[in-house]
Amino acid sequence: MHHFTYDQLAARIVFGAGRARTALAGEISRLGAERVLVIASTRDAERVASLVEPLGELVAGTFTAVREHVPLPTAEAARAAASEVRADAVLAIGGGSTVGAAKAVALTARLPVVAVPTT
Repeated sequence: MHHFTYDQLAARIVFGAGRARTALAGEISRLGAERVLVIASTRDAERVASLVEPLGELVAGTFTAVREHVPLPTAEAARAAASEVRADAVLAIGGGSTVGAAKAVALTARLPVVAVPTT
């Protein structure tokens, strides 16, 4: 499989087998982030742990109360979690509900989102 990086105005795509594990810390550092809120469901805990392990102290907190279609209480809880840990970026690992929760945080907190889609 080939690797590639694609930059576009409001988005940057880094693609390739194993790139989530090898490029994630660099992408977060590229944003200047120092306190990342990880948003991920508990159903993929082993994969999430493997991906965030290299981030070490960059991980300020984790939000796992992800719900399908991101109901308002879930969005509010994710926003509160980001505020509580003083996050300066959000890392979403998972499917659409996880990415949706990260976007709900970004909408009001104006934080960058790094997404690792797994579906």
